Amino acid sequence: AALILVSLCIFIFVPDEDLQKKVFSTEEKANKNKKNEKVAEKEIKQSDTYNEAAKKLAEIEAKIKLEEAFIANLEKDYKKAYKLLSPLAEQGNDKAQFTLGLMYKEGQGVPQDYEEAVKWFRLAAEQENHEAQLALALSLKDGKGVTKDREEAWKFMTLAADGGEPLAQYYLGILLHLKGLDKANGVE
Repeated sequence: AALILVSLCIFIFVPDEDLQKKVFSTEEKANKNKKNEKVAEKEIKQSDTYNEAAKKLAEIEAKIKLEEAFIANLEKDYKKAYKLLSPLAEQGNDKAQFTLGLMYKEGQGVPQDYEEAVKWFRLAAEQENHEAQLALALSLKDGKGVTKDREEAWKFMTLAADGGEPLAQYYLGILLHLKGLDKANGVE
């Protein structure tokens, strides 16, 4: 509105036609820029919507592949399960990472490899997968695939228990109970 008022004043008070044309040309360019900005904003919103939809579709596809892998695992088709889980685990899916860790630990569809199992458990545990935290804690406690480390085992056992993992809560309860008995008997 202000731009129109300025243009009207210039048209009335400025007799120079060339100057008037320059002002109106500038006004037209400003209006085109505003229209272009609105078009760009709309395209960005559509792009964001598209990106969100694509992301959700990828998440759904990953869930489907994960379910297919779990079914294959239950049917003891470990090679198929491995084939489905590997790309998901590489992409950072914590459930796939944990399950691959179990497969390596047990030698299901892959050669038994405790170090590889610990690698996958740790990746999933770092994403707050409580089952993986428990598996990593047990590996650290036993020194399977990793150097024994009671402090780190305790850390991951506590994280798993705090996260609601029932077996971790059970083990932690037993450890705390035994620790209490040790203290009562004068053992540190």
